[in-house]
Amino acid sequence: MKQKQRIVFLGMVAIALIFVACGGDSGNNSTEPEGDSSSSTTRSSSSSVGVLNSSSSSSIPSSSSVMPSSSSVTKDWFNAAISYGSLTDTRDNQTYKTVVIGAQTWMAENLNYTPSSGNSWCYNNLASNCATYGRLYDWSTVMAGSASSDINPSGVHGICPSGWHVPSSAEWTVLEVYVGASAGAQLKVNSSLWSTNTGTDAYGFSALPGGSYDGSVFYNVGNYGFWWSATAYSSTYAYYWIMGYLSAYVNSSYYAKAKGFSLRCVKN
Repeated sequence: MKQKQRIVFLGMVAIALIFVACGGDSGNNSTEPEGDSSSSTTRSSSSSVGVLNSSSSSSIPSSSSVMPSSSSVTKDWFNAAISYGSLTDTRDNQTYKTVVIGAQTWMAENLNYTPSSGNSWCYNNLASNCATYGRLYDWSTVMAGSASSDINPSGVHGICPSGWHVPSSAEWTVLEVYVGASAGAQLKVNSSLWSTNTGTDAYGFSALPGGSYDGSVFYNVGNYGFWWSATAYSSTYAYYWIMGYLSAYVNSSYYAKAKGFSLRCVKN
């Protein structure tokens, strides 16, 4: 059944791409393929190449144009049945919920730290989006000069708070395997922030659809969440993990390191 559902998902992607190629609407229903379609590979048996449904925004923000506060939005989407921990980032005093899933402790929110160098953005250049979804970062900014890692734990501090690190693809795989069947549905927040709400947030991971940024256009808020790993694919591509509004799975592929994606950190 799981394999059949994946085939249906990929079929939907193919139809969407054909629609765009034939001159479909370039607004909210257009798609942008993730990964190299000529040689796409995935890092887990359950992964598939995701697509991006674009927003209508085309503004090009400055990485320092907004300085959001994580407390400026009422975050009422967390699972009340979960016992969350708490993390205060001493660099800017922002506080995040944390959650233990198996042997790992994850941030239960996307990072919203504004680094002093590198590239990061608020979706549509709005501080309220940073407060809700966290910032979007390119891969080099996430890594903060560290080399790629595919071990568990990654050992890459990157731009994570003290005592935390950027998860490798191996660590993301551990999470996916631990949660098991329909991991995406169980990790996605149960909230109307998703355009189609299929999440149960059974483990308190509270994945949000923070979208992405390609250097000129913002895409997919409400439809997809993308998270960088510490694992490079090549000198210009790195692996990311994705959850979508119509998919019950956690998928993985690779894309250009210049892309703006979200970040979750794992406790050392």
